[in-house]
Amino acid sequence: MKAQFSVQSGARAGQIDLLGQTFISVGRHPECHLRFDPDQDLDVSSRHATITFESGFFVLRDLDSTNGTYVNGSRLSGEHLLADDDLLQFGANGPKAQFRIVRGITPAAAVPVPVAGTAIYRPSTDTSLPAAEPPAPAPLPSRPAPSAQPRVTSGNRRPAEAAALRSKGSTTVRVKAEVARQTKSLRNALMGLGALIVVLAGAAIWQRVASGRELEVQRLVLLGQVDSLMNEVSRMAAGAQSLREALDSTQATAVRLKADLDQGHHDPAALDSLRHQLNDALRHQRNLSSAAALDARSIAAANTDATALIFVQFQSGRTFTGSAFAVPSDAGGGLLLTNRHVVVDSAGNPPLKIGVAFNGSSQNFRAELVKAHPTEDVALIRVLVDKGVPTVARLAQSNNAPQVGDPVAMIGFPLGLDLPMGGEWTASGVRATLTLGTASKVLPNLLQLDGYGAEGSSGSPVFNRAGEVVGLVYGGQRGSNGRVLFAVPIRYGLELLGGN
Repeated sequence: MKAQFSVQSGARAGQIDLLGQTFISVGRHPECHLRFDPDQDLDVSSRHATITFESGFFVLRDLDSTNGTYVNGSRLSGEHLLADDDLLQFGANGPKAQFRIVRGITPAAAVPVPVAGTAIYRPSTDTSLPAAEPPAPAPLPSRPAPSAQPRVTSGNRRPAEAAALRSKGSTTVRVKAEVARQTKSLRNALMGLGALIVVLAGAAIWQRVASGRELEVQRLVLLGQVDSLMNEVSRMAAGAQSLREALDSTQATAVRLKADLDQGHHDPAALDSLRHQLNDALRHQRNLSSAAALDARSIAAANTDATALIFVQFQSGRTFTGSAFAVPSDAGGGLLLTNRHVVVDSAGNPPLKIGVAFNGSSQNFRAELVKAHPTEDVALIRVLVDKGVPTVARLAQSNNAPQVGDPVAMIGFPLGLDLPMGGEWTASGVRATLTLGTASKVLPNLLQLDGYGAEGSSGSPVFNRAGEVVGLVYGGQRGSNGRVLFAVPIRYGLELLGGN
């Protein structure tokens, strides 16, 4: 039994998700099963609701979401047992999805297979072969009664008739013998075919059993690897707070893989897919282990207060959040680097308003766009404050890019305001998150990182082991659940600062 969601409105309108998990999470977070667009479906919270399969029913629960969950137009205040055609809405003005239960389909009846020894009759359409049983020969004519007529030997035809009858009887015997021979051959062929079918069926059954045992062994091996991964992640999480977000992502992947493997009944393709996902998670965990050696505490102490959450509003009325960081500059204070796509829309239009809230602060300062890079995803903004602002400690030189395998640290605001900050940010201030990772690919205009990021991470500074900024996060790889990130090398930010 599976749950089907037909999305009626929002960025994913027209799409259908068919989910077979017993626990379904709903929201904009990359780990959610029923996931809505993180940039457009803004009425949906990061983790909005859950649907669990309990005692034969699908149960919907709201997770104290900001805008609420609605069923058939009524806001959900407790648990709700879902029924076919229930219309779910996530937020009063959020996307809608129609729910249906997809039940199992009865398999078609099997076609019976003949076995050896079973008589099968099929009328022949080949008229060239004799019938299976030729008609019996006509009875011989009776000898006529003696006659008084004189016997004429010269014209007597009885000996010829007798010879013809003898010839006819001989032909009948030969035909009958041929029919018997062919019938015996056909019977032997059918018996051989039936025996072959039995042998092949037995071989197929044996192969299926052997294949099933092999798949079960593979499943158990993968389960053991998943358990080891979960234990290692738990051990690392206990001693590395800066890895919490990245480890949470890996832990969620491990939990999902374990649930899938516990269900059993996998075909080779499904097991191969789960094996690839597990290998990615194991590689990610190994990279995080090497990143744990980074002196994250010193990097955070020297640079966290220079990071800021920025709010951008465009002429269309749409509002976005992102990350930025203040940089030292000979041109004066208040300069911050962020991504071009955060402060310039897809049509190239500048923003209507920019607001900046520094780490630990609840004050939203006014800012303006200074310059956007013509080819790369980097922009320079200026915050309009009378006093100076804290800046990152150092920017790396343009030729000082990290090497593949080097640990890196990122400070920003993944998930923007959806990230728990200990209460309303206007009362307690915004709080940046530091995450660790490693450089997995280094190109002249691209850094690929294994770490953790989500909506709101765009514009986060990337630090090397020396505490120098080597890049700016601008996006992530689809389908990686935020674990594979892309960053712009800092040399493009230096170009903007040099020309300012």
